[in-house]
Amino acid sequence: LESAVDPVRPEVRTFTLTTSRALPFVKNDLAVVFADLRQKIASLGVQRPLPRLRLDPGDGGYVIRFDVPEQPRITVNRVVVQGADTTRAKAVLRETELAKAAPLDANQLSRAQTNLGNLGAFQRTDLTTLGESPAEGGTLPWKEGDLLLRADERRPWVLSSAFGYDKSHGYHVGLGAQRLNFLGMGRSLDFGMRVGDNTLRNPTLRKWFPTGDFDRSVDSFSVGYTDPWFLPGMLKDLLQDRTQYRIEGAYIEETQSAFLAHRRRVLNSLDWKLGEFESIRLGHRYERTDIYANTEGIELSELFNMAGVPGARTVISAPFFQLVRDKRDNPYDPKRGTYFFAKLELANQLFGTGSKYSFAKLDLRQQWNWPIGEHARYGVVMASARLGIARPTVASVDDLPLAERFFAGGPYTVRGVEPDMLGPVGTLGVYDHSGGTSVRTGSRTIPLGGQGLIVLNLEYRFPLFGSDTIWAEVFVDSGQVYARLSPDQRGDGDPAPFPALRTTIGLGVILKLGLPIKFEYATDIKRLLGQPLSQQEEDTRLRGLLISAGYQY
Repeated sequence: LESAVDPVRPEVRTFTLTTSRALPFVKNDLAVVFADLRQKIASLGVQRPLPRLRLDPGDGGYVIRFDVPEQPRITVNRVVVQGADTTRAKAVLRETELAKAAPLDANQLSRAQTNLGNLGAFQRTDLTTLGESPAEGGTLPWKEGDLLLRADERRPWVLSSAFGYDKSHGYHVGLGAQRLNFLGMGRSLDFGMRVGDNTLRNPTLRKWFPTGDFDRSVDSFSVGYTDPWFLPGMLKDLLQDRTQYRIEGAYIEETQSAFLAHRRRVLNSLDWKLGEFESIRLGHRYERTDIYANTEGIELSELFNMAGVPGARTVISAPFFQLVRDKRDNPYDPKRGTYFFAKLELANQLFGTGSKYSFAKLDLRQQWNWPIGEHARYGVVMASARLGIARPTVASVDDLPLAERFFAGGPYTVRGVEPDMLGPVGTLGVYDHSGGTSVRTGSRTIPLGGQGLIVLNLEYRFPLFGSDTIWAEVFVDSGQVYARLSPDQRGDGDPAPFPALRTTIGLGVILKLGLPIKFEYATDIKRLLGQPLSQQEEDTRLRGLLISAGYQY
């Protein structure tokens, strides 16, 4: 590529591209180059870019000429805003990124309008140039390069509600309130409440939405603050301009098969986008968890001894790094695209973690979606894989805290296994303390979770009778939870440290009624092949249907 200046007209420059070999003459390629050239000229502030294309025959082929005539450029003069009464001018200018004397680029105007919409402060925005929207009644002294932004601000408070249910978490009702455009800078305050059986304790709801042999529930109460343009001076050279900061405090009551956990959590995070599909999150989690028995008659000391944990309270202070690449067409009901998630968490005494609870934890997930037929007319094939690895980093401790272990089984993991019952299990005694004595009256099998997790899923979803509302699915799930990643040397009769993956096969029906409802059933593939199940596999296999409603969060 050579550049030359016309000595007669120094403002005219000629660029000549000479190829090292002959290239096929393809009109589509030429059209792409022509369109890119027009876009480049427009980015310089030329309002109606009109490069001329000319083809001249040459000795070895065509000589392609693009002539760009001299045209006037328009630069930004000012932005006049109508309708943004509470939004501060600094927020508008920050989102539009239209600096004075910058080239007036149509693509930049489009991006500015999109950014204003993403701010969350406006229901509608309309950004036009002077030529497209002349001054009404001549009340404003309009000049070339002036822009008019008509904005319709949203109501400051947004209320939301949700309902969900699945066998592994029970039913929940979600209520939320969000204060938008806080202080006129696009910041937000939000208050959330998710209440289930721990809070409502309604016998009728518990009967309608059962969770199997164990009562399960996740209840949370949270308050959060989000700043979409977090850029303090001392970090300005380290962070991107559009870095989002969020802080959230939450109180969570989580009833699991083996225990009841009361969590008090403070979460700080910085989010920014690497590209159109990739985003990074860097943050810190501080959490204090208290463990209680979730069933009357269970001895906590027996649970802690069996699980190998030192006590009922854990204090976790852990920085984390998270990477997401989401190319799905719809995050809730994808028909095409891929999704990748990676999260690394380091809980160490250096950051304030309790002396017996330090660990390193890695969670990797990948999902693929392939449509069958045009617009997924014949359904969608989905495949996913998940790998979890966690290790204590204290030499004197062999196990993770109960609340930090991997659990699997039930919805979204291996659906032919009862919720959380994949992998290591233990047996706890149930005692009657009435009458001043302690009498063992029975026992219950509980999951213990582990330091390693593998889950593989393959699923085919397809519409029934050509309906967009009723879909069916067939699926194969395979996975395992491993107690430890470096088990002790085995003795005679000890179970295998890394048992084989457990595979189940099933089918289901999905009702897409705005609130999706799923009915699923799965069974061990061994039963279909006529092979015997081990006693643990028999005790933990799925009994009944898996029913879920709503999008889980």
